[in-house]
Amino acid sequence: MRIACYFIVPMSCADGVARMGYDDRFRTFGLSDGAHHLALDLRLLRVALQQAATLRDIEASSFIGVSVHASTMRHAPARHQYLRALATADPDLQRRCVVKIAEIENGARARELAEWVAQLRRHVRQAALEFHALHRAPNDLDETRAWAGGVQLHLHPDEAGRPSAAARETSLRHWRAALSAAGMRFYVDNVRSRAEHDLVASLNVDFITSARFWPPLLDLDRLAG
Repeated sequence: MRIACYFIVPMSCADGVARMGYDDRFRTFGLSDGAHHLALDLRLLRVALQQAATLRDIEASSFIGVSVHASTMRHAPARHQYLRALATADPDLQRRCVVKIAEIENGARARELAEWVAQLRRHVRQAALEFHALHRAPNDLDETRAWAGGVQLHLHPDEAGRPSAAARETSLRHWRAALSAAGMRFYVDNVRSRAEHDLVASLNVDFITSARFWPPLLDLDRLAG
């Protein structure tokens, strides 16, 4: 197992628990507050491009992933501004980046997702999609032409409302089958325990992220040492 990608994503901390993602409502219920996150997405993009330059300078083979919220892509003025920022980046850095459309709500149409993926892929290496673990996969997922799709294990083991181990396994198997049928890579974000790690590994996922098993790096310059 190797570190293939460093992902630039928003994180928050409450009650001593670090949480990955933009919106607690999505993490818990699969819903969004409806507001776009353009300002945050532009900051994340700037950091991702800076870190891509660092990887290039130290001749590292890993690539950089960065998230953009689905609401930013859905809101046309915000989407156009984000795409303009992406288009002005150094083409060499663009080729080192994968953009993940994050926190896609239930009922998203494959045609709309395909349009967003196509717009992103004009500028970056690949585009990926992130859904809620307990939702069902959209019909015609293959039409999106996304490189990868995946889910985030949203609830911390100590939080109320966490699904049972059996429900979590059923959900992950559903996504594994749907993404495989669509010819897409499968990733799982935010693995927090050895049991989760072993379950995810048993499903032959392509990528796993985990702040516990692979702690975040605040500065990729540390890789040069």
